[in-house]
Parts: sequence; structure tokens; C-alpha cells
Amino acid sequence: MSNSTQACTRPHSAPSDALPHHHASDHGEHPEHGDHHLVWCPRHNHYYDDRKVESFEEIDDTAELSPLRDFIAGSCAGVSSTVVGHPFDTVKVRLQMNCPSAPFKGPMDCVMQTVQKEGFWGLYKGMVSPMTTVPLVNAVVFSAYEHAKAVLLTRRLNDTSGVLMNHEAMMAGAWAGFVNSIVVTPVELVKCHLQAQGEAIHMAKDEIKFHGTLDCVKKIIQIDGMRGLWRGHVATMVREVPSYVGQFGTYELLQRVFSAQLDGENDKASTATTLLAGGFAGCVCWTVSYPQDVIKSRLQLQPLGHAPLFAKSPYIPDGGFMACAKAIVREQGWRGLWRGYTPCLLRAFPSNAAGFATYEMVKSVFFMDKENVPLPVPSKSKAGQ
Repeated sequence: MSNSTQACTRPHSAPSDALPHHHASDHGEHPEHGDHHLVWCPRHNHYYDDRKVESFEEIDDTAELSPLRDFIAGSCAGVSSTVVGHPFDTVKVRLQMNCPSAPFKGPMDCVMQTVQKEGFWGLYKGMVSPMTTVPLVNAVVFSAYEHAKAVLLTRRLNDTSGVLMNHEAMMAGAWAGFVNSIVVTPVELVKCHLQAQGEAIHMAKDEIKFHGTLDCVKKIIQIDGMRGLWRGHVATMVREVPSYVGQFGTYELLQRVFSAQLDGENDKASTATTLLAGGFAGCVCWTVSYPQDVIKSRLQLQPLGHAPLFAKSPYIPDGGFMACAKAIVREQGWRGLWRGYTPCLLRAFPSNAAGFATYEMVKSVFFMDKENVPLPVPSKSKAGQ
């Protein structure tokens, strides 16, 4: 998609009433030049007049900026969602730990014990790892999603709406989740190890202690090798794919629903619409993937340097995912797969709402002039000549 001319197609047989309604309403009538001069670009959701050379120059600039736009906006979204959601994530991980290492009676007890013994900042333990990497992770997620979205829109040559259908948003989300699982596995591994230690947690005497993010990475590589950083990758992938299918599918759907109710004829979704759609999308995202997250955390928190507890052979395709799931159900019942769900859900709404709002805001503030290239319409004086 780096070359915008590949993304633009000429609607040979499209009638003039196929133009988006908002163009007609803005100008009172369709452009008076013939349809054969209109070029549809699904990437930017606009018709362009091929007689206006400057329009194509603007499209080229926009196409070149699109990956950068997605990367920067995704990075900013990652920072805001991490700051808002990390304390909830710490509680979630500590509740997911296997007893007796985590003697908490529930979410509030976990919060109280952590703050009492480690101070308020104990809730932000392990945040350095995601804070330094989540901007990259979110940039990867949104870039992969927007790229898949652009590809899907480009293939729909007979539909000039420029809006993803639900199943297309879910397909783009699945691709984003798959790509992200490769990047996020080491980040999750380090974060979980750091969150799972502290004064509020009874650690075994022979359990390895980490003194920060870099020390954790160094010890993992020393003990388990580079491959050790991707422990639990299969479980992470099984979590990420349905997670982003649910997130982006719900977000695109609710944006249309809430925008119709709250924004009326305004083409641009309001901040309230984005916050609501993003928040509910986050709740769906975690609901469809939470049991996988519990299994992933258990797999990643296995002691370093020991033989895997659940994958008896390195050639087992699922990395011990099913064996771990069965062990959790056997020990704690089906409720064990939902341990820590409450703080996770409490985190999901504000964290994802902040992330999506930041993403849309950064795109709007810094890139709106480049993204919304207007349809060239001759002035009335020229039209009458």
C-alpha cells in the first residue's frame, strides 16, 4: 500500500448517484464533470478528479504518511492504556498465580495487601517492561490492523462505502493478533515475572529474584537461552487472535451504532463515541480471551531452569497449553480459568477507552489535513461558464 496509485481504482460504470451522500449534501449537487474523471480510493474513502494533478500528489503524500501515522498513533495509545490499566493488571496476574504463592482472598484483598506491604507504587511493579515496549506492541497492532483493513477495502472494488463490514473487521483483527503475538510474548513473560514477586507474595527460598526489567531479561537468557523469552508463545497466540477479533469487530460495530445515536449527521465520531466503543470493545476483547490468558500466565511463570511442567517434549505443538488447562480445571475447577477476571474487566474499559481515544485523537490532530483530501468541485462561477 506504499504506492497510492495501486489503491485507487476508476469506477468505469458507477453512476453519479454512487457518490457518498455526504459529498452531495455538502455541495448541494454532484460535481458537474463526468463520472469517467472520478477515481475512487478506498484507502482514503474519497473520489478524486483525475484532471487535478495536485489531488494525486496529495494522495501520494498521504499514502506515504499512513504507516507512520498508524505507528505514532498506536504508540501513543499504548502509553495511555498502560498508565491507566497497569495497576489492575498487577492484581490480575497475582490472582492468577498458583496457590500457595499468592494467598489473596480476592481482588480487594490483593490491592490492600500490596499497598500495605509495598506502597501504592507496588501496583505499578513491572510497568517498565510494558512501558518501554507497549508503544512498539500497540504500533504493531494498529499498523497490522490498518494494513489489513486497507487491503480488504481495496479488494472491494464494487463497494465504494469505504467502511469495513463486521466480518472484515474481525479478519483484520485476527491478522493483527497473530502478528502481535510474536512481538508481545517476551514482553508478557518479563512483565509477569516481575509482577509475580514482591513483599506481598510468599516466594520460595530457591526462587530466582529479579531486580528490574533488564536483570529479568538477562537471567532468562542466561538460564533458558534466547528461546526462553518466547516461553508461552502458543498460548499467547491463542489469546491474541480471538482477543483482537473481538476488540476490532466490536469497536467498528459500536462506533457505527453510537455515532448514529450520538453524533447525528456528523461524519466524524465524537470523543464520547470513541470512548464508549473502545471501552466496550475492551470488555469483549478480554471476555473472549481470558481463560487463555490464565493458562498463558501459568505457563510463563514456570520456574526458570526447570523442565517444563506441562510440555513433556519441546516438539509438542501447543507448548503444553491443553495439559496446563486440564491441570487448572483439575485443581481449581472451571472457575480457576476465570481467576482474576474482575480486576481484568475493571481495567479493560478505562484502559481500552483511553487507548482508542488517544489513537483517534493523535490521527485527528496530527494527520487530519493529510488524510481528508477533499473532492475537487468546480465553483459556481466556473460551473456557469
